[in-house]
Parts: sequence; structure tokens; C-alpha cells
Amino acid sequence: MTTKDELLKLFEANKGINYNGEQIAAKLGVSRNAIWKAVTALRETVLGHRDIKTTLDIYADCTQEMLDKEFNSLEGSFRVS
Repeated sequence: MTTKDELLKLFEANKGINYNGEQIAAKLGVSRNAIWKAVTALRETVLGHRDIKTTLDIYADCTQEMLDKEFNSLEGSFRVS
């Protein structure tokens, strides 16, 4: 199993728990550099790019689009008297 696979498995098994690179490296028995490379590879694999700003921009755009659709569908459902 690759470091990337082990990292993904760790994340899936511990959702909502925050780890730093040093903690993850100790848990998996690898260097922090190996963890950083695995995180970068996962980000690229899962999100299709490496840049976290791009990730956040895409997330913000998608979230705004979903909110717009959600609120537009409610338009006319409520009356203010």
C-alpha cells in the first residue's frame, strides 16, 4: 500500500479529526516530506489540481451557485405581510 493510500485510509477512518504532518508521519511511519508529497498527490488526484487557492475558489463558486439555485426555487413561496 502506498503512502497516499494509507493517508486516504487514515483520513476516511478519522473524519473530523485534525492532524498535523508530524502526527500523520508518526502514525504511518514515514517522513513529513512523504506525507506532504502524498497530500499533494491526493489533492491533485481528487481535485484535479495542486493549488489550494484554486480549490477554495472552485468550492466558493459551487457553493454560491447551489445557494442561488436553492433560494431562487423558494422565490414566491413566502409572503411578507
